[in-house]
Amino acid sequence: MAKGKTKKTKNTAALTATLCAVGFAGLFLLLFNVNRYAFVDVILFPLWYVALGLGVISGALLALKCAFKGLGIWASIGVFALTAFLVFVMMGFIFAHANHIFDRSEPERYTVEIENKSYRSGGRRRQSAHEFTVTVNGYTFDIDVPMSDYYALEEGDLYIVEYHRGAFRVPYYIGVGVAE
Repeated sequence: MAKGKTKKTKNTAALTATLCAVGFAGLFLLLFNVNRYAFVDVILFPLWYVALGLGVISGALLALKCAFKGLGIWASIGVFALTAFLVFVMMGFIFAHANHIFDRSEPERYTVEIENKSYRSGGRRRQSAHEFTVTVNGYTFDIDVPMSDYYALEEGDLYIVEYHRGAFRVPYYIGVGVAE
């Protein structure tokens, strides 16, 4: 029998590479839009504890697989940490977007006054953000807005913000546009 990879091994490697590429492309796209939501009473993103659990479980499974394959203890710990972190972040962003995408509740619209404008430079590692500080029902928060709205409006102008209940019952606000 000739030495080399079998057809099954090649197919598995190709599938793994494809899934990784799609996963990282999805993560890249998700990272640029998650600031769009201003979550109410949420530290990171909705269901962060579920995302953390999924990250720990997937990291542990992959680390065990690496340990059984003969990798050293430090390599297994590194695989666990990296996998747990990446899955945690990716699932967190997916949950944040799914909370909006699958939300079927009727949004509540509020016309609010822009209290403050701020621009947060992203530098090399983060996305830049144009933000308005607004207050809805006594809750003050910063909300990301499109660049065109940021430069067209000044402090004291009116802006429309929507309150959504969220598919996972994690409420959030989202900027809609200029009040007419």
